[in-house]
Amino acid sequence: MATGTNSRAMARCRGFTLVEMAMVLVVIGIILAAVSIGKDAQRNASYQKIMQTFVKPWAAAYGEYYSRNGIVLGDNTASPKGWVNDGGAALDGNDLCAAGGALIASGIECPTGNGTGNEGRYVYQDHAGTVHTLSVSFVHSSVDSGQKCAIRKSCNFLRLTGVTEALANMIDVAVDGVADRTGTSGKFRCTGLAATTLADEQAAKAVPCYWEMDF
Repeated sequence: MATGTNSRAMARCRGFTLVEMAMVLVVIGIILAAVSIGKDAQRNASYQKIMQTFVKPWAAAYGEYYSRNGIVLGDNTASPKGWVNDGGAALDGNDLCAAGGALIASGIECPTGNGTGNEGRYVYQDHAGTVHTLSVSFVHSSVDSGQKCAIRKSCNFLRLTGVTEALANMIDVAVDGVADRTGTSGKFRCTGLAATTLADEQAAKAVPCYWEMDF
């Protein structure tokens, strides 16, 4: 009887076999992959929301102002030349939506952004949980001379600051159909990003990006 008891005790204490350990590692790998995929899906959905509820509505508001007034934002009404703010400093989104701001004065509804007084701002998190603030403004190409126009010699930009690598890729695909946001052929481009398409955000460096408007 003692021998049988010792055998059962040894069986209970022998630990895992290599096959059992391999199975555990496979299960852990599947779980980690599922978590990673879930995070990526959540991030992509968040970025799609930024595009649909913030970036595109600002471009639409710019176009609506032109349609109602026949000139771009801040252009010289007496002698318009199609330059945002007559070629002066960039027009900040918050100022355009403030009391007496150009959009409000023209009866144009501002994008929601981060609420009243911060319509031109959008706070979001990257994949690592780092918080960034996306800011919108409009500027003529003569002000940001480093930015070349893809369509004309002179153009106006919707300028975004606080854009991460992955968000820049997503916006570029939505605007130009391809993630080539460092090139000069499309309407959307960024400064300070690598030339390759990145799947990740590489420490989530936030940079300025420019969307060339049609007028």
